[in-house]
Amino acid sequence: MSEVSIAQHGDTSLVPDVKPQDTKRTPHLTDEQKKKNHIESEQKRRKAIREAFERLTELVPELSPEHSRSEILVLSKSADYLKELHVEHQTLLRLLRDKGIQVPPELQVKPPENLEEV
Repeated sequence: MSEVSIAQHGDTSLVPDVKPQDTKRTPHLTDEQKKKNHIESEQKRRKAIREAFERLTELVPELSPEHSRSEILVLSKSADYLKELHVEHQTLLRLLRDKGIQVPPELQVKPPENLEEV
């Protein structure tokens, strides 16, 4: 039986050890490089959060980009606005149905279970 067929049947004792060719290894990062990378990653994360909050202030009517606001205010007003939009959407759907207009399924959005908690 050849080494290949033996290996296929689960007995690996006759399979020669084949070591992968040595590839160039990158040296381990120094503590200073790790710290620098961590700081850069954290700065990118904070920038992304800041930009997302800025987008929310542009989209939510009760928030204005030029006024100072806390993150909790932005999140709270955003949640309130989404709730208002959902209620308005449901009202419009009801009006369409009352007029006998068929509403496509993709426009029939179910309300979130916790809508009142928002």
